[in-house]
Amino acid sequence: MKLGEMMNNIDMAQERVHGGKTPFYKHIVNVYNKAEEYFLITALAVTVILIFYQVVMRYVFNNSSSWTEEMSRYLFIWMTWLGTSLGAREHKHIRVELLECTFINRGRLKAKNTLLILIYLIWLFITVFLAIYGMEYALEMVSRGAVSPAMRLPMVYVGLAIPVGCTAVSLRLIYELYLEVRKLLKGGVI
Repeated sequence: MKLGEMMNNIDMAQERVHGGKTPFYKHIVNVYNKAEEYFLITALAVTVILIFYQVVMRYVFNNSSSWTEEMSRYLFIWMTWLGTSLGAREHKHIRVELLECTFINRGRLKAKNTLLILIYLIWLFITVFLAIYGMEYALEMVSRGAVSPAMRLPMVYVGLAIPVGCTAVSLRLIYELYLEVRKLLKGGVI
């Protein structure tokens, strides 16, 4: 029996076990996806409101508050790092298709999946690296007792955006790697 046939048999067995219902882990992923989307939308709306408030206070009332600028900046940092996870989920990250065109169109690779697997592995290495060192950075902020100047917010809350965002991207990349390996084992998609 070929490996591709074994993968199909596993898929059919899973469907029989779950009775055609969605497995529990997919519900968890869907809940996380919705929470991530709601957080990003809410953070964007709050950032716009804070910046509008800051502009009105500065130019109309000649009295600006520093906490709104600081909060907007920290929300933007979280939106950036969690937005990378959303971008990975939606396949919206900028990719250089030169490699894809060069290797696949000239017949140097049998399938597009091989190149995607390589790209995902490199990307996974980078995100795991950033998650590990981002966590070390956040722990360094805890040990120093760093707080923000205006709001006196512990800076660890800002620093955690890096490991949290990179961990989310890493989990998505592991799933994408799994899908691409399955496609490759089933014959590949050119």
